[in-house]
Amino acid sequence: MTVTDVAQARGKPTKDAWVLTADTVVFGPATTVTADQLRAVGNDLTFKVHPGVDQDGLMAAAKAEILAWAAERMR
Repeated sequence: MTVTDVAQARGKPTKDAWVLTADTVVFGPATTVTADQLRAVGNDLTFKVHPGVDQDGLMAAAKAEILAWAAERMR
């Protein structure tokens, strides 16, 4: 996400992000910076860090949390 994307996100609904510290696809510290930028322009962001988890391990590491997140949005 670029700074322009962050500026365009102003006033959008709540965003959710999971940071996977062992991820080889998305650089965790960059995600943290993006989260800070989104909050700085007024977004209500839920930001979760899962140490030692990569893309493949997210469902196992956060299954209950993800299911609750999905169920909340299905109401």
